[in-house]
Amino acid sequence: MKRKTHFLFKTYTTPSDIYGDGANSVMFINEGTGTVTLNGTIALASNTTLSLNGNIGDEDHTQYSAAFGAGTRILHVIKKMDSQL
Repeated sequence: MKRKTHFLFKTYTTPSDIYGDGANSVMFINEGTGTVTLNGTIALASNTTLSLNGNIGDEDHTQYSAAFGAGTRILHVIKKMDSQL
């Protein structure tokens, strides 16, 4: 069965709630100079990436909460969205 894939890109510079929206995978890239904390537990240091990947057909419906520490705030989020053809 063929699947159609597209990617959604968004940049956050303020504390935000980020929704999985049924994505197959979600990637968080901290390009700021300070730490970004996700859901109060995972700290992403400056210039680090966290990638959460699902198997074929998996959907992420998580609500992520991004908080910023001191420094420049730049968090890129890339979502891989799949659909059946």
